[in-house]
Amino acid sequence: MKRFDKLSLWSVTNIVSIPVLEDRIYVYEWTIDFATALLELNNFHAAFAVFCGLMCSPCLRLKGTFKNLKK
Repeated sequence: MKRFDKLSLWSVTNIVSIPVLEDRIYVYEWTIDFATALLELNNFHAAFAVFCGLMCSPCLRLKGTFKNLKK
């Protein structure tokens, strides 16, 4: 449980701590790619932790970041 919380908080912290929008978009997309790679490795627990971090309220409040993400 502690590892799940740490990984989830790590993904949130990496995104929210970046002040420049372009850099934050890059890190957000990289985090999505990272979670996808974890799924391909059948590491479902870690992938779910990263996705939960992306769906956390501090990340969801970044409206400008969501508008500029690749589809």
